[in-house]
Amino acid sequence: MNGVHASFEGERCPNVESCSMPGHPMVKGDPAKLTRYQQEFCLTREAFAMCKRYQVFLELGFCPGFVLPDTDSDLLTIIDEHDNMMK
Repeated sequence: MNGVHASFEGERCPNVESCSMPGHPMVKGDPAKLTRYQQEFCLTREAFAMCKRYQVFLELGFCPGFVLPDTDSDLLTIIDEHDNMMK
C-alpha cells in the first residue's frame, strides 16, 4: 500500500491540531478520556506511530471519523468499513 507521508516538526503528531478525534462520540464530553488519548498517542513520534488514526491517515490521506487511536481493526478492515459506509 502506498500512502501519504506527513511531514512534521518536533515530536508531536503532525495532525494533532486538525485531528477530529476530540469530536468522536466516545471522547466528546469526556475530558479525561481525551487527555488520556492525547498523552498516549499524540505527543511523541513513537506514540503517534502506534495511533490507528495516524496509520489510516498515512494510507488514505485522511482518517474516517469512526476510528479511535486504539481501534483494534487492521487498516484493510477500516478501509473496507469506510468504503461500505460511503456506498
